Amino acid sequence: MVFRDFFSALPLLHQVDPYRFYVPGYSEALSLFSDVRVVLDESWLSGVPSDLQDYFFITNFPCFFIPIFTGKNCYGFVLKGFRKETPRFCTNMLLPGCERIKGGELVVLCEGMKDCFVPLYVSKGLPVVVVPLLTSVPSRDFLGFLKSMNCSVLFIPDNDERRGNHTARFYELIGSVGIMGSVYNLNPSFKDFGDVFNPVLKSGVLEEGRLLRKSLKGMVSF
Repeated sequence: MVFRDFFSALPLLHQVDPYRFYVPGYSEALSLFSDVRVVLDESWLSGVPSDLQDYFFITNFPCFFIPIFTGKNCYGFVLKGFRKETPRFCTNMLLPGCERIKGGELVVLCEGMKDCFVPLYVSKGLPVVVVPLLTSVPSRDFLGFLKSMNCSVLFIPDNDERRGNHTARFYELIGSVGIMGSVYNLNPSFKDFGDVFNPVLKSGVLEEGRLLRKSLKGMVSF
């Protein structure tokens, strides 16, 4: 199913008044992704198959429509609104941001979309692609795709009680796929890079972002 006709009719994120729809952190982070749209209400679902409309009602309205591209075609989406749920539908293993992968990049894997905001900014000008996983660790199929594109990976796990397990699983997965990868260890004062949206923690997280850029520059040639 190609969604281009549907999603191209939706208003772009920057066209929607933030007083009407604003999700702290997500609005800022998603403004850095390609072609993010907003589904204002259910009347915009005309043309969406009924079995896929459930994804939108789970998320509720209004919500962000984050496209997943294969070439120029939209073959899937991720939805995000005010609720915790972040449903994903796609006919392949790709994720938002993957359309920027041309081959040979360092792919930075974050556990969530808000977490991508700082890495996206600090990686500007570098051969780096930032991708939100939407899960705790990447799938084997996704890592296999990245290997086929001659990419290496940097995983930034959240600082929580499961960090050790997620890190161990990540190393197990990259070993089974045979892709080069490493883990970036965040300052333990922060849960994740999404803490940049906490006014108390913002300055510290931005300093952590500067350290991340130094690490990225040391990992890539450009």
